[in-house]
Amino acid sequence: MADTNINSLSPTLTKQGIQALATLMRTGIKGKITHIGIGAGAYTPTDEITALVDERALAPVLSVSGMGAQAFSLEALFDPSADDGFWVSEIGLYFEDGTLLAVWSSPDEVRWFHGPGTQQIIQFMLILSALPADSIEVYGDLDLSILAGAGFAKMHQAITRNAITLVNNAFELHQQSQQIEDLMENSK
Repeated sequence: MADTNINSLSPTLTKQGIQALATLMRTGIKGKITHIGIGAGAYTPTDEITALVDERALAPVLSVSGMGAQAFSLEALFDPSADDGFWVSEIGLYFEDGTLLAVWSSPDEVRWFHGPGTQQIIQFMLILSALPADSIEVYGDLDLSILAGAGFAKMHQAITRNAITLVNNAFELHQQSQQIEDLMENSK
């Protein structure tokens, strides 16, 4: 499992995201960011964008730390890429209803390589100073150290199984060599 800290992003807020947030706020509800999307599109985003250009993976926000009314530290766990992997050059933040609130992308910059065979934890700082204070909440309630603990437990289980298999194989080889010795003794 790779840990990729992509530091801070300066996302572009989308018109549809701002409209959705305004509608929620009129009813007294905060906008709830629940998912992060990543993709291979490389462009300069505008506020007209409604989806990532080349989204390849979507993951729920797993862990969040509030750092003030408009600042959050987010973490998400992305499963291995289903293809040969891709350079992440676009990142989207989604409300729980699937509305794209904000997008980061650059035609000249990538953040990391999302490859096959490796889960990746991404972590970054999100500052939404262009939005009203306390208008956004980010949903994530999983302690990622639990995932690391589970990973170590699986690895330990696999090592134990391999050790048991090696001991059983060594015992069988010893029994077979004993049988061969007995046969050789009897054939004399």
